[in-house]
Amino acid sequence: RTDELAAANTELKEQIKQKQEFEKLLQESLEKEKELNQLKSRFISTASHEFRTPLTAIFTSTELIQRYSQKWSEEKKAGHIERIKGSVVYLTGLIDNLLNISRAEAGKLLFKPENINLKDLCLNSIEEAKHLAADSLDIKFNFNSRNEIFKLDHSLIHSVLQNLLSNACKYSPEGGTILTEVNSDTDKIFISVADEGIGIPEDDIPKLFEPFHRANNINEIRGTGLGLSIVKNAIDMHNGDIRIESALGKGTKFIISLPVEE
Repeated sequence: RTDELAAANTELKEQIKQKQEFEKLLQESLEKEKELNQLKSRFISTASHEFRTPLTAIFTSTELIQRYSQKWSEEKKAGHIERIKGSVVYLTGLIDNLLNISRAEAGKLLFKPENINLKDLCLNSIEEAKHLAADSLDIKFNFNSRNEIFKLDHSLIHSVLQNLLSNACKYSPEGGTILTEVNSDTDKIFISVADEGIGIPEDDIPKLFEPFHRANNINEIRGTGLGLSIVKNAIDMHNGDIRIESALGKGTKFIISLPVEE
């Protein structure tokens, strides 16, 4: 009877332990679901603002051109046209990001590597970024690779460059230099984008590639928290790697390595 009681006691303890573990897992699951819902709610609010701001800029500039363009100098008209172009570029990038993150979550993000001119793609992406950049920013480009043609997915790499350059422009409010560099050897392609902006807090770096996550020091700088998640997905699909070097108040550098494919 003593042995039976001991066995029953042991079984009861095991059941209690399993119940506690289950309750712990359930609580963690509920907390994660709550956090995800909060992130999604914040994203919807942020995305609405992100669309509204450039649309307002387009509408305002268009209306002003219609009313007063005959009295304006060519320089002033060109300034408003550049403002419209910049807003269109920003909206296009935002829509691309939303589509890419939706496709990635559904497992439908296409990967179509083909021979592309990486130098031309970088130059085009930099020209797009200049529409978003402040006049005080100096955007430079060094292409140090002997080869210009590489087998990559044009759309995904364009998205990577677009997001990294956009972030570099956004988080360099006091000016400085943004430098994009491309190097290669027989096995790897190396792409880096470096700025002299606000930098990233060390605690935020491990979470930067999670959807909707934004660093704690961004203040009122606009953004959805999707760009770096899209960058990571695109790099992973190329079997590549991305790392971050950053210091608060000194800037951030993203370094990408991609395998060279014949």
